[in-house]
Amino acid sequence: MKKWIILLALVFSCQLVFAGVDFDTTAIFADGDNIDFGDQADFDIVNADWSLSCWLNTTTIGRRCALGKSAEGGLVDWWVLTIDVDATSKLKFEADDGAVKKTLDGDNAFNDGEWHNVVVVHTEGTGYVLYVDTTQEDTDTDNGDCSSSHAFTIGKNIRTNSNDQPWFGQVNEVAIWQGYALTAQDRQNLYNSKVKRMPLQIGAQYLVGYWPLDDLAEGISINGKTFKDLSEKGYNGTGTDTDGDSLSVAETVLSYP
Repeated sequence: MKKWIILLALVFSCQLVFAGVDFDTTAIFADGDNIDFGDQADFDIVNADWSLSCWLNTTTIGRRCALGKSAEGGLVDWWVLTIDVDATSKLKFEADDGAVKKTLDGDNAFNDGEWHNVVVVHTEGTGYVLYVDTTQEDTDTDNGDCSSSHAFTIGKNIRTNSNDQPWFGQVNEVAIWQGYALTAQDRQNLYNSKVKRMPLQIGAQYLVGYWPLDDLAEGISINGKTFKDLSEKGYNGTGTDTDGDSLSVAETVLSYP
């Protein structure tokens, strides 16, 4: 009996060890840490189903760009996931086909310093839906083909005429599916899994990018350079640390909802 008690105590006392990428800085609007994956057509929102999932954590105020595939210069054919520009600091997703921009707005302030699972689903012919921690927060109707030659980046918006500032916080478990709309069960699994590699088990044939962003060994904190794509596509990203405070962080214990 004592052995069983000890075993159960060990199981329930275990904490999830998880790594991520830290884009934090002590100087607001001065950071430019980012990961660049180049232009890949697989990341475009086209006339087909499309899904995005990621985990975000921030305490920032003001508009900040977590990730996106955005234009440099003109406002044509792009999509971005940001914190809104106003004092509410709500989540915002935008997709522009060059003629019509669709916008999804979160319901609540996103900058609470907690980890949140964010999912955007585009269903061809129907439109867009934004989910935060499995809860539907906004919808919008469909638009056209948003494909472009712009780079997909995490941590900043490369659009030179945009007021989106670099991300201030953490990002991990980023995944994109092309030709697949995540189901309610998929979204629940992503939120509840509390384990790495869950995207590999969801719509695997449609998974075109999956970046755990945990490329460092446990106990190491250095500037990351290459961030591996674990999908079959192999779209690795290149990290840039602009302020010398370490783009990558070692494995840490994250508190999931």
